[in-house]
Amino acid sequence: MKYTILVSNGSYGNLRAAANAEQKIDWWNDDQVADQTVCTIAWAATELAQYLKGDIVFLEPTAGWANRTGTVILMGTAKDPAVIEFCKEFSIELASDMPAETLRIVGVEKDGVQYVLLTGADRVGVMYGAFAYLERLGIHFIEPGAPAYGEPCTEAVFDITESPSYATRGTLSSYVCDDDKVFSLWMAHNRFNDSSIVGGNDYYRKKLGIIRSVGGHDVFEN
Repeated sequence: MKYTILVSNGSYGNLRAAANAEQKIDWWNDDQVADQTVCTIAWAATELAQYLKGDIVFLEPTAGWANRTGTVILMGTAKDPAVIEFCKEFSIELASDMPAETLRIVGVEKDGVQYVLLTGADRVGVMYGAFAYLERLGIHFIEPGAPAYGEPCTEAVFDITESPSYATRGTLSSYVCDDDKVFSLWMAHNRFNDSSIVGGNDYYRKKLGIIRSVGGHDVFEN
């Protein structure tokens, strides 16, 4: 199977550089939302690619989706010009007022090519869309570490929108500490956005859409 993933690397030299640029970004500065968005979505694209079986090519969204073969995946927020153009091409209605962290994944077929749109209200919504697509492929992250594999959904045409039922979804434990990237990754795959992880790399967690909550000993003991 051949996969073409259309995703922006922004001002970074390549997709890998964009995906691992979290230390260069001020995640607490709203003036850097563009860089934050590029970093998270680029990382989600590389994470998605780890589990796709076949030949994978990454291209800028400006390369378009014409004359492709296999499966073409476009990743971007609902405000991205390429996403808006895609929706016009395939007659998809795209809401401009989706709640924060909402994901939208759409699958269409045309001339023997599978097209998949992974979009959302924001960078986190797009990332969640990538994970939702993996789940359609039968790949689930039930516990930290290696994924579990189940039966994939075979329908080529689908349209799924998911919004969080709770604004805060996370873990509270004094035993999850330091720079536990495996646990943070598991949290992101399961749409958690809040953690009591002590210390470690806040930049990495911010890239995954996770904030850190802190409190006194009474929080942990009760």
